[in-house]
Amino acid sequence: LSAIGCMAGAVGASTRLEVKSGWQEYAVLWLAIVAEAGSAKTPVQSLVMKPLREIQGELSSRFQQEVKNYDAETDNEKPNLEVMLYGDCTQEGLFKSLASSPRGGVLVSDEITSWIQSHNKYQKGGNDRQAYLSLWSSTAVSILRKQDGICFIPLPVLSICGGLTPSSLPSLHGGSEDGFLSRFLISCPDKRKQTYSEVGVSEGAQYAWEVFIKHLWNIEPEVNGGGIWLPATVKLSSEAHALFKKFFNGVHTVLDSGTVPNLFRGSWSKAPSQAARLALVLHLGRQ
Repeated sequence: LSAIGCMAGAVGASTRLEVKSGWQEYAVLWLAIVAEAGSAKTPVQSLVMKPLREIQGELSSRFQQEVKNYDAETDNEKPNLEVMLYGDCTQEGLFKSLASSPRGGVLVSDEITSWIQSHNKYQKGGNDRQAYLSLWSSTAVSILRKQDGICFIPLPVLSICGGLTPSSLPSLHGGSEDGFLSRFLISCPDKRKQTYSEVGVSEGAQYAWEVFIKHLWNIEPEVNGGGIWLPATVKLSSEAHALFKKFFNGVHTVLDSGTVPNLFRGSWSKAPSQAARLALVLHLGRQ
């Protein structure tokens, strides 16, 4: 699951899938790995995300060089730090960064529970949870900030990837029917007995993964005269469209049967969008 999150973060807003006219999906995936403490969630995720850390390091180095070369009297624009890999951060800081990083990226948290608990930490009566809900659909967002006025994000694209323990799973629901839980794709891998092994991930495999992720990162969209990103668009083949139509109808047949508990209806209703987003990421990975 972390690998898919890494791929989605590398793709960002560069490409979208057009299911049909008026229905586009971006590489936005919220992923949660549910496993007991000590099951090596964090080391695996850290290794998988290594290429993104390297890309972010390159972006940061480029920014620092631009700052050194910046001349306020002759340069029209101040240097801008592009961010595509986020850790635990405030909602205000995240939205400010997304506004100046049009490609978007992925927020990686070792423990999603800690990230959720940080919501509204720095503002009494805040609405961090509601603000994050709007990101899943990649619709334009305007945030009013006291110091900087309105922060406008025309195309917010942010995936989320992290782990949590089974006992912490209810935190995604939070006792609310706001749809936060239903936006996550949740993986519960089988518990395995851990024994020491000399087998590791070879340097060759790590290098191949790095090249693969950087290939996805190098997919470039068009940019119009106003600096607005115009993502490349891929469409379903006739065969894929037929399969998607069958899947969509199957999902709604089950929903209409009334057999799905209310707690899971949101997840079921979002299944077609989730499938389209996964298909987009996997398709680009095969190019």
